[in-house]
Amino acid sequence: MPVYRGTQAILTGATFRPDLRPNDRFAGNGGTVRIRAALITGGAVGDILMDVNIGNELVESSGAVSLEPAANRGIDNFTPAIEETGVAADVIDVRFRNTNAATRSVAYFIEIQNA
Repeated sequence: MPVYRGTQAILTGATFRPDLRPNDRFAGNGGTVRIRAALITGGAVGDILMDVNIGNELVESSGAVSLEPAANRGIDNFTPAIEETGVAADVIDVRFRNTNAATRSVAYFIEIQNA
């Protein structure tokens, strides 16, 4: 199961797309993706918005990324997750957008499970 995790600073008004290659499409029998993200530089809920597309389906549209539960904690098992299934060759597209006037950082954890 490929796992992508990282932390990215996003400038004001900018959008960040994690590079999921070569696993940015589901294999022959489809699969499941699970995405967790947290705003880690302070700020407020709504500073970072997340869009998720699986194939032609919009799974999450401008969903507010939650704050980390405690300072320097990042993502843990209590961080809300989005989980969605897809069929063969469906593209997995995740985007984070900064709507705040200051640079914000987001931590993300993306698990891709092919069936």
